[in-house]
Amino acid sequence: MRLLGKMRWALFGLLCAGVMPGAASLVSTASATPPKAKCLIVNQRTDLRYPTLQAANDAAETVAGDTVMVKGTCVGTTILGKNLNIVGKSNPGFGVATLDGDNTGTVVTVSPGIRVEITGVKITGGNGNSVTVIHGAGNSGGGVFNNAGSLVLSNMVVTGNTAGNGGGIYNFLGSLTVIDSTVSDNIGNTQETPLEFVSYQGGGIFNGGCHPFIECSSQAALTITNSTITHNAGGGIVNGYAASLALENSTVSNNTAMAGAGIRTQGQVALSSSAITGNTATAGSGGGLLAVRFGAATLTNSSVSGNTAAADGGGIALFLAGLTLTNSTVAANTATHHGGGILNSGGGAWLTNSTVTGNRLTSPDGRGGGIYNEDAGLNLTNSTVVGNIPDDIVFASL
Repeated sequence: MRLLGKMRWALFGLLCAGVMPGAASLVSTASATPPKAKCLIVNQRTDLRYPTLQAANDAAETVAGDTVMVKGTCVGTTILGKNLNIVGKSNPGFGVATLDGDNTGTVVTVSPGIRVEITGVKITGGNGNSVTVIHGAGNSGGGVFNNAGSLVLSNMVVTGNTAGNGGGIYNFLGSLTVIDSTVSDNIGNTQETPLEFVSYQGGGIFNGGCHPFIECSSQAALTITNSTITHNAGGGIVNGYAASLALENSTVSNNTAMAGAGIRTQGQVALSSSAITGNTATAGSGGGLLAVRFGAATLTNSSVSGNTAAADGGGIALFLAGLTLTNSTVAANTATHHGGGILNSGGGAWLTNSTVTGNRLTSPDGRGGGIYNEDAGLNLTNSTVVGNIPDDIVFASL
């Protein structure tokens, strides 16, 4: 056990297809040219129309505080440099209000210090190749790049976007609020390791931009309410160092990553009445939640269930990180070696009125089906750890 513990810490330190020929020719030509998508961009104050959202932003007649309406599928990328409200209007004639990047770059970029609210729009077809990460490898923000601005996304669908980091959304040192929205089927494809010291990637959302050993100019703050983060590759949410993440009445489900498939954090995470479920860490630890050095997670009236980790911590994995569970459940999670429910390595875990049950390990020599506590603090108050396989709690030392 001492050797296994040292090996895990080494990985941690090195730290994602009878007619006349003429008629046949006409049919072929028509099918080869799809109809042009309908798009309508209107400034609701001036009633002026524009061919693209970028043109509406750049127009001299557009001033801070204006509301711009989007109807149909509007193709292209936009850098917003004015405080605007962007409202999608979906109807049978135009279809779902959509901003489509056509795989040419980030669909929507919010400039530093700019305040934007986007409501009722689908954001898709983004590729973050045009945006360079300030700290880290790869490119960032396929669907949305909030570059130190203030952004509210309400009643949105962010789907089918790709980037090195933040395939769906990258919140770089800004304020981001997501309400009544879905972030799904996005890809964060920066190469990752099973246990990263500095967290990147984030198929659904990356929140951060501050390096642990470089002074932060500001902090990233992300609030998610009544929303779903699901089926993203590269992880559901990555919450970086000195960043804050708050989820309320929300679900993080069925995301995949090498490690920290549901949520990966080096900053502060708070869940209230939320669920982390069905996520899979394909090579490392933390199927549901991975908190590493500097990170801490607080879960209240929440659940971590049905998650899987190829290594340790099927539900939750802590490495020099903190965890507080109150009125919460960690259930039916699976890992291979240690901590079917919770792996607590060198950190601190406080459980109050909570339950850890039905978790299991798949290795015949695995230990800590419920909780594997390794050189860490563990405090249980009115809590139950029971029905885990092969055992409930194991205390170990490196």
